[in-house]
Amino acid sequence: MMTNSPIGILTPHGTFVATYSQTGLSRLEFPEKVAPPKKDPALTGLAKRWSVDGWKQAEGNYRNGLQDGRWKMWWDNGLLRSAVFMKSGNAEGAAKYWYKNGQFEKEGNWIKGKFVATAKWNEAGESIPVE
Repeated sequence: MMTNSPIGILTPHGTFVATYSQTGLSRLEFPEKVAPPKKDPALTGLAKRWSVDGWKQAEGNYRNGLQDGRWKMWWDNGLLRSAVFMKSGNAEGAAKYWYKNGQFEKEGNWIKGKFVATAKWNEAGESIPVE
């Protein structure tokens, strides 16, 4: 299997980009029909990533081919996994993370490539010290 080989398809329902990786097939969906310009292949607009099994993995915006704005990711059970603000493809700003059981794990901010927690919880939902 080839890795990280994108396949782009423009359909009447939007643009879809399928990618293969070591974790399997993923599909990015751009519902606003944001076909990349011929001279600039960078994708811009809302994207949704689905697993090969059909569950939504992530949703957020791209600007000039880089993640930009609030990105959300989900666990395979449908519960929210993270909500992270992205800027030019990097985490920057407020972020929240959840355990697979739906309890908060931590929240804080990404600053210059480093996550700084402001609150943490264990899987039972009990507050734990921030280190």
